[in-house]
Amino acid sequence: MNSSGARLRTARGARTVRAACAVFAVGLLSGLVGGGLTVGRAYASTVRAPGPAAACGRPDSPEFPIASRVSGGPAVYSAGGDWQTWRLELRNTTTAACEDVHPVVVLTDTQRVLRPARIRLEFRDTAGGWRPVPFEATDLDEQIGVFGKGDEKGEEKRGGVGRGLTVPGKGTLTVPVRMRFEPGTSAERITANVTTVQRRGSDGEWIGQSGDYRFAVRPSASAPATPMTPMTPMTPATPGRPPQPGTSPGGPQRPPRAPAESPELAATGHGSLFGIGVMVAGLLAGGVVLVAAARGLRR
Repeated sequence: MNSSGARLRTARGARTVRAACAVFAVGLLSGLVGGGLTVGRAYASTVRAPGPAAACGRPDSPEFPIASRVSGGPAVYSAGGDWQTWRLELRNTTTAACEDVHPVVVLTDTQRVLRPARIRLEFRDTAGGWRPVPFEATDLDEQIGVFGKGDEKGEEKRGGVGRGLTVPGKGTLTVPVRMRFEPGTSAERITANVTTVQRRGSDGEWIGQSGDYRFAVRPSASAPATPMTPMTPMTPATPGRPPQPGTSPGGPQRPPRAPAESPELAATGHGSLFGIGVMVAGLLAGGVVLVAAARGLRR
């Protein structure tokens, strides 16, 4: 990677272990349209955007422009059980609309044995359809799923989700989410959180971070699945909606680093991350991923 590709623009404030996940997520998105590598023809025909979205918030601000909150999720999932639902709220703290917004779910299990093939997660769009969220593993064994990444089958053409979500200024967008785990998933305790990324042409910007949603996965015999709660399609953004107490209170400020976290992992912050897509372009073409960027940023 050349010097310009390695540049990072960091902001003031606390830094967290989630930085590595944010870097990976930005790479997944920015690699769709840049990086100078050859990818499949289908990607080239479906993921090029007309132009980058306007920046969401001030890049030099220590506060995130999007306050993310996870709520309504169960405490236990049954391996091989039915869908369980929760909600993701994205609250825009700025006066301007934030476009091409891609929430990124990060799942971290205590034993580091969870794999993408075991996870099923979907979000509901404004038309009422459920959209699958594919997961990929980092070299730190976090499982990362990007909303609206699109695929070679033309995901963007089926509802426009490839361009991401739009959260109007001072508005709140509520996105229904459902999740389940395949039979054979190990009994495990898992922490989920949502990193919010804005795709801007060949760059990406980390614009929000939720709190943690902790739950357990158990064999189906010990934790029968509950019926899925009916949910409405994605709720249009409403201006001026105050945050409500819930499972995962997100906020516009960057979460402080926990005392147990290694300073080495707090390697980046809120701001543009340039050229990371080069490192993960192979993922988008169906190849092998080396998340060298995450390691490099921790040094």
